[in-house]
Amino acid sequence: MSLVKSPQEKAEELVDRFFSINDLGVGNKATNPFISRDYAKQCAIICVEIEYHTAREILFNVRASAMIENEKIYLSRIQELIGLEKEVKQEIEKL
Repeated sequence: MSLVKSPQEKAEELVDRFFSINDLGVGNKATNPFISRDYAKQCAIICVEIEYHTAREILFNVRASAMIENEKIYLSRIQELIGLEKEVKQEIEKL
């Protein structure tokens, strides 16, 4: 079992968290009658945007503190974060 989730797995998990209600924490999930699937997807997209924006800020701060000396490594990691964010958002939209 991998600790890293695919963009599709991450998208499904996020939308499910907004669209489902966990019945008293015992694992019985039911559809939330107060939230539409489209609204759950919008909430999930906002979460993804915040998560990856925060990750880029952390990376910027690490770079600014000279812990990442190589500019190419920093830029490739930023590109990777941007790409991952885009992939997860596309998977959310497909749901």
